[in-house]
Amino acid sequence: MKWFLLTTLLLPFIAQADCSNQIEVDGNLYCVELSWLSAQSKSRGEFLDLDEPSPQLVAMREVPQWWRYSVAAIKLWSVEDKDEERVHLEGFRVFPYMHMQGGHHHGAAHSFEFDEDSELYLFSGVAFREMPGCWSLRWTAFEADDEEQSEQLFVVDSYANLSAAENERVVELCESVVND
Repeated sequence: MKWFLLTTLLLPFIAQADCSNQIEVDGNLYCVELSWLSAQSKSRGEFLDLDEPSPQLVAMREVPQWWRYSVAAIKLWSVEDKDEERVHLEGFRVFPYMHMQGGHHHGAAHSFEFDEDSELYLFSGVAFREMPGCWSLRWTAFEADDEEQSEQLFVVDSYANLSAAENERVVELCESVVND
């Protein structure tokens, strides 16, 4: 009986714990969940799936033929929906953004689309190239992919192709750029 009461009382808090990333659009709150998928390579302009996880950090002087492109699925649902029914928001977009030391912030080439069959957003074709800065994913409902009309959604500070020590250096770099 105690477990039943305890579970009943805590269930609303547990259900909301899954919604650590929220956005607000037109006064409505939505949960955003990102799942990294298999990385891709590019051959003759075509992307090919690899047996390597995303995200991948592309080394500074790596030749483009060896680049690994990161891919993610993004699920969106209303904060109030405990069943997490996926929603499609008109104009919602996610894009990569490099926040650099010294202020030369910029985006990167990528693809972002809504897949009607899975009801997921697909973020792909991005090469997170190593540079003196920190990659993040930003979201917007506007046309331009720029910092002024967007909000940060996720910081990309852990890469599948780096060691724990290398990822720790990325975290430290991201913290220093934010405080720059």
